[in-house]
This record gives sequence, C-alpha cells and structure tokens, in this order.
Amino acid sequence: MIEAVEKKNPELAKRMRDVLDGNCARLEGLSPAAVDFSKEVAILLYC
Repeated sequence: MIEAVEKKNPELAKRMRDVLDGNCARLEGLSPAAVDFSKEVAILLYC
C-alpha cells in the first residue's frame, strides 16, 4: 500500500513509513495478548 502512495506522493509515503515504524516499535516486546488488545482498542477508537 505504501508503495502505491509513494508513486503519487513520496513525502506522504515517508510519513506513513515513519508512523508504521513507530507503531511497530511500541508493540515490540509485548505479549501476543497485549498486541491483540491494542489492535482491538485501535479498532474501537478509529471506527
């Protein structure tokens, strides 16, 4: 998905990668249950 955005807007793609990297770093080291919980919370907040 980011690759498709990059073709049209490289700066937006860079920001998307930065956000994705930050999110992955926050989830690193958490248990699978904690990761699943954080996904559920995100879905509730953004839907």
